Amino acid sequence: MKNYVGSLSPDHEYYRNKSKKTDGNIYLKANYDLTKGLSAYADLQYRHINYTIDGNNDKYDWSKNALRPLAVDKKFDFRKCQ
Repeated sequence: MKNYVGSLSPDHEYYRNKSKKTDGNIYLKANYDLTKGLSAYADLQYRHINYTIDGNNDKYDWSKNALRPLAVDKKFDFRKCQ
């Protein structure tokens, strides 16, 4: 592989950060016949994602003469009711 900085190995290590992603979801679907010719349908979904990163990013902080820290602790929740 070659680019503007010269030859690079495909196994070159670009980042050395610690990260962890946990992901879980629940799904429930039901269909009920209420009367002849009439039914009810329910669809429930929930998903939770937790994503953490600890390390350095690729931006240089000239005032500290070091790479800027990268610290991420994000949680995402998705809900769907139908």
